[in-house]
Amino acid sequence: MDSSYRDARYKEWFDRVDADKNGQLDCSELQKSLALSNLKFSLVTIGQLIRVHDRTNTGTITLEEFKDLHRFLRAATKTFRQLDVDKKGSLTYDEVWTAIQIAGISMDRNRAFQRMVISFDPQRKRSLDLAEFIRLKLYIQCAISTFHAFNSDNTGKVTLSCNQFLYAAANVL
Repeated sequence: MDSSYRDARYKEWFDRVDADKNGQLDCSELQKSLALSNLKFSLVTIGQLIRVHDRTNTGTITLEEFKDLHRFLRAATKTFRQLDVDKKGSLTYDEVWTAIQIAGISMDRNRAFQRMVISFDPQRKRSLDLAEFIRLKLYIQCAISTFHAFNSDNTGKVTLSCNQFLYAAANVL
């Protein structure tokens, strides 16, 4: 798809859901926008999506940030569809593990991965649907970014005070 055509479509979509016509989408406007493409997220997840893509720290997203958000969602959806080999609309834990490996993320499968993936599988069905997978990818992105903020010496290890830990945890949620 031509990028100018895609940009025009994003602007049209953005303008349609920008209810107050202020050039920014808040949580409820973004939630409605994503629901139009069958991505149903809680306001908490929408808030996290905004935090990650809001370069201006306004608590809203502009058209350009909206485009970046959609690049993230398109990439996550593409990965999901490629790994959903049985086309059941969900990824098994093994398929999620493959996605993490493809992304080049290093973690312990028996502890970190198991605990993390279970957190995004509220019904304990041992698989994640697209929205759960996107939430997991968003969580990983936030966690890694927060870790790197504290890993200034690039040792791969950090020491945090309780206050720093609470700050870090709030950035990941």
